[in-house]
Amino acid sequence: MTETVPARPFDDMEALAWLRSQPDGRVTASAAELGRQWGWNRMRAGRRLKAWEEAGLIRRNAEAITVTTSVTPTVTSVTPTVTEPVGVTVMPAAMVARHSMTPVKLAAFIVALALACVSAAFSIDGLTAIFAGAFWPVITMGAALEAGKLVAAAWLTEYWHSAPSLLRLVLVAMIGVLMSLNAVGVFGFLTRAHLDHMAAVDLALADRTADTRGPPRHPGPDGRRLRSAHCPDRRGRRGIDTAWPPRRRDDDF
Repeated sequence: MTETVPARPFDDMEALAWLRSQPDGRVTASAAELGRQWGWNRMRAGRRLKAWEEAGLIRRNAEAITVTTSVTPTVTSVTPTVTEPVGVTVMPAAMVARHSMTPVKLAAFIVALALACVSAAFSIDGLTAIFAGAFWPVITMGAALEAGKLVAAAWLTEYWHSAPSLLRLVLVAMIGVLMSLNAVGVFGFLTRAHLDHMAAVDLALADRTADTRGPPRHPGPDGRRLRSAHCPDRRGRRGIDTAWPPRRRDDDF
């Protein structure tokens, strides 16, 4: 196949008509070669070939592309000018509807976006709890990593079939690492919340225990604890007075 640069890029119908104009409606070329023939990049050519194959307009076997419906007109040059009226098959409605935003897709998009935002907020808050010494740098780093993860996932979804295998592998590995960091941040957030709750419970129990035990008893000079006047001793008698030193009696002298 002789490659020439067109005067302007083909549109979808002109590219499909060019395929049909080939001998027997068959051409052996890669997506990159066809893209150069039509004035497209390789990714756009790969996406359109995949869409045409899903719609049943072409069949692909390795690099061999066969148009399923034949037409008689012939394209005389690589320019998109056609000398005869060409019967162009209208693209199926399924292909047009595939790109439209249905209610189910819209709901899934909203839920996925909300989940990503909540998870990112918890993760960044948890990372600031783990690395408390660098508050603002951690927030900046966490926001950038979360945005990069979402962009990489969206890009892979759009260009999965046309992207090189090595690039797909690298992006998948990076997304996995970023998901692990997100899980670490969420774990830090939940751990801090649990520890704060347990600290509050322990403080409340300590205050309640101190209230039920009453005022503390102070030791005397000899190290023994004095009992209050209202507290009975072991034999059931009234305790001694808490005043120290004890009062002297006249008969002691």
